[in-house]
Amino acid sequence: MPCTDFVDARILVDGQPLEEYQDPDNDDNVRYIQAKAGQTFVVQVTFLPGFQLQWAPSLYFEFWIDDDPLRHIVYAFSKSLVHRKGVLTRELRLSHDGKRVKKDNRQWTKALFTFGALGIEPTKDAFSPDKLNSLGKLTIRAFMAKTMQRETPYSNDGAMPVVVDTVPEELMKGRLIKNNIKYTASDEVLDAPEGVFQDFVPVAGDAGTVYTFECKYRNKEILQHLGCIPRSPSPEPDHALIAAHTEQMLKLEKEARRKQNLEILRLRQELEQTRRCGDSRESSTTMVGDDDAVSQENEINVKVEPQQRGVKRERGDDEELQGLMPPPKRPVPMIELDNDDEQDETGPRGTKRPRDEDDDDLQQLAPPQKKMPILVDLTNDD
Repeated sequence: MPCTDFVDARILVDGQPLEEYQDPDNDDNVRYIQAKAGQTFVVQVTFLPGFQLQWAPSLYFEFWIDDDPLRHIVYAFSKSLVHRKGVLTRELRLSHDGKRVKKDNRQWTKALFTFGALGIEPTKDAFSPDKLNSLGKLTIRAFMAKTMQRETPYSNDGAMPVVVDTVPEELMKGRLIKNNIKYTASDEVLDAPEGVFQDFVPVAGDAGTVYTFECKYRNKEILQHLGCIPRSPSPEPDHALIAAHTEQMLKLEKEARRKQNLEILRLRQELEQTRRCGDSRESSTTMVGDDDAVSQENEINVKVEPQQRGVKRERGDDEELQGLMPPPKRPVPMIELDNDDEQDETGPRGTKRPRDEDDDDLQQLAPPQKKMPILVDLTNDD
């Protein structure tokens, strides 16, 4: 907590002050600390060298836990302090670590201040919301004091203080508190306390200034949520672990690729075998078809050859397809007889027409022409 006029307040765990964090609302008198369940702590107030005693009878501090009415006090008389003309020359540390209680109602011992964890209960019967509002806070006051006679002496009954251990779940919604402060009995054996007949009050005037400190305890998660401490940074990468993981991944990838290649090879072999079986069946079918084609070709040749009227031609390899189709028909030539001196294929009367090979071919292909009849008039003029 911030030091004010040579007065400092701290919360110690294992003899070391807890790290303090600035209040998000920028209250200079409020600090946050990180609470861990199970840790015991000590409240310490230090009056540093240079503090103005101003001849006060004593130095004193008191504190409350979660605004509980129970007050814890620590004091020291000025006559036992080292100072020069009312100014401290040596620091004074006052601390408080627990409350004196009766153990098993017989032996006096000390109940240590301990951070705890709040429990959750389903119902809110007989629970005051004001108790929840006061949780999570330590209030410390320090001042120069004088003593006054108490009207009613205080006597410690040795009972263990009652704390808020569980909170209704409904009331916890939206609350940024998950810890409390408990009292843990120690094994230390103490004498029975004496009655308190005096009380301490601030001295009059400026010398009686009261220095107030407020400390709020929260767990790490809530402190991160409030922005008091940064989120946990990502851990530094372990290069050896990364290398080992990479090597393992490469081995797995290589093995997967090998299995994939074997599967592809197997599929290719099956495909090739299937193709070979298919080619064998196609070859058998083709041989039967060729025999049919040859038979059909022979039938066509038998039909065509009588129509060629004695003309024999040798069939070549390039005419295999032509043998399957009938030969094209040639046009039939027409012979005109437009002369009284009728001409036939032998030419004019008394003359013989020379033969032509082309004419022979035409005559062989075309049907013989009919001769025109000659009409003779046998009537007599007489």
